[in-house]
Amino acid sequence: MFDSTPVRGASLLLALLAASVVWGCPKKKEEVREGRGGGRGGRGAAAPVVEVVELRRAESATVVDLPVVLEGRKQVEVYPRLAGRVNNILKETGTKVARGATLFQIDRSEPGESFLPVPVTSPISGFVAQWYVAVGDQLQSGDRALLVVDDASLRARVWLPALEWQDVTTKTKASLVVGGVTKPARVVNVARAVQAAAGKGLVEVDVPNEDGAWKAGFGATARFELAPKARLLVPARALLLTSDGAFLYLVEGEGDDMKTRRKKVTFVARTPDVVELLKTEGEELPADGSRVVVSGTGRLSDGGSVRVAK
Repeated sequence: MFDSTPVRGASLLLALLAASVVWGCPKKKEEVREGRGGGRGGRGAAAPVVEVVELRRAESATVVDLPVVLEGRKQVEVYPRLAGRVNNILKETGTKVARGATLFQIDRSEPGESFLPVPVTSPISGFVAQWYVAVGDQLQSGDRALLVVDDASLRARVWLPALEWQDVTTKTKASLVVGGVTKPARVVNVARAVQAAAGKGLVEVDVPNEDGAWKAGFGATARFELAPKARLLVPARALLLTSDGAFLYLVEGEGDDMKTRRKKVTFVARTPDVVELLKTEGEELPADGSRVVVSGTGRLSDGGSVRVAK
């Protein structure tokens, strides 16, 4: 007769091992499933969701505002041609003067010598705007003595960026703004060349000032309304600015196969929130209908998968 105790012990051990396999398998499968669940089709983390806008060219006018300082249509700094002492001021500040009128006299007398006073006259008709000297001051030839201004109209010299300057003509609508008051102005001169170092061109505008309400030396805003033309405008927040330049991300493809394409662009700001994309050598503008990412550009990469927010 055999002892069956070892056999029963072995059977019990096999049953426990079988149970561990039965209960362990689902857990292992679940762990594997959880490890792959972050992406689509087992490819990793889910693609980021972005917001896009569709680009469209449109006829748009451009308004350019630039700070300027007003000058008289004619203004001259007057100085003596001979050295001497100021001994008589004949026209006070604000006095209207005619061309050729005596403004002050220079005394050239030296100890032991006597000379007749030398008159200094106004080279233009206008008003004495400002004296720089007083009676008794010693002047050398070429020292400025006063400023005479003809302010029946005022002039502003405006340095415009070359991109806008090339669109300005004598028919361009212009105005000047001082303290919230706007007056229509007239473009009287457009330079024939750009200042190469600064990339700017000079435009001169005149504004009537018969009532003398505005004065030479006033700070003003020169405003130009450039003719409408087809422009490609995008929200400023679409741009990614780096040390290598400005970039934006285009979204290409459809459905589950949408990817980004990083594109370098040049631009000019039109408002604090809107920029115009410019065509430059070697850089074609995006086509009409292109989708541009306007949020989350900092976490995108060229050629990466994305999803578009609805």
